[in-house]
Amino acid sequence: FLNEINTKKDYGDKVKVIPVWTNNNFFISIPKSENIFLKKYQAFNKFIIAYSGNLGKTHPIEFLIESARHLKYDDDIIFFIIGEGDKKSKITNTINKEGLKNIKVLDFQPTEIFPHSLAAIDIGVVTLEENTAQLSVPSKLFNLMSVAKPVITVSNNTSELAKIINKNNMGENFSANDVIDICNFIIKLKENKSIYDQYSLNSKKASLNFTQDNAHKMIF
Repeated sequence: FLNEINTKKDYGDKVKVIPVWTNNNFFISIPKSENIFLKKYQAFNKFIIAYSGNLGKTHPIEFLIESARHLKYDDDIIFFIIGEGDKKSKITNTINKEGLKNIKVLDFQPTEIFPHSLAAIDIGVVTLEENTAQLSVPSKLFNLMSVAKPVITVSNNTSELAKIINKNNMGENFSANDVIDICNFIIKLKENKSIYDQYSLNSKKASLNFTQDNAHKMIF
C-alpha cells in the first residue's frame, strides 16, 4: 500500500543534489622551494607521477609498476604510490624484487604534509575498478583539481570519473592495459610545457565548480 502511494507522488521538488567539493584554501599551490615533501624525498628536479589513496583489492594500480618499468631509463621521471591497503606489501615486494629505483611506496602522509605532497606532484593518478566505476567518483580527483594538476584516470570510459576528465580537458582516461599510451602521455606532458600548462589551467578552473559554495546553494 505504501509503495502504491509513493509511486503516485512527485518528490522531485524535495530532492536536492549536493555536488562533491574540495577545499581550495587547504589544497593550494606551494612553491618548490617551500615544499616539505620535495625536501624530504629530494625530488626537486623530478617529474613526479603519484597515486595517493587506498591500495585495496578494487583499486587497479599495478599499471604504475608497469609504467615505471617502461620509463626506468628516464632519470627525470619518478613515481610515488602513497597509501595503505591489501595490495601494499605485494606492490612493495615486486618493486624491491625488480630493483626499480624510479618508483617509491610511502605511507599515508600526515595531515600537515598532505597539501605539500599533492602540490609536489606533476601528474595525479585516480583509479576505479570496473565494477565500481558507475557507483562513485574518488574525492582525490577534486583535491588534485585544487592544486591544478593534470590527471591520469584509469576507469571505464562511461564512468562519471572519465566524463569529468573529458569534459574539463584536464587529463586523459585510460584502461589499465594501456600502459604504452599512459607512458606516452606522461612523456608528452613532461616535454611540452604549453600542453602541460593548459591541462593544469583547466584542472584549476574545474575546481571552481566543486567548492563549498555548491553545497551552500543547495542547503540555504
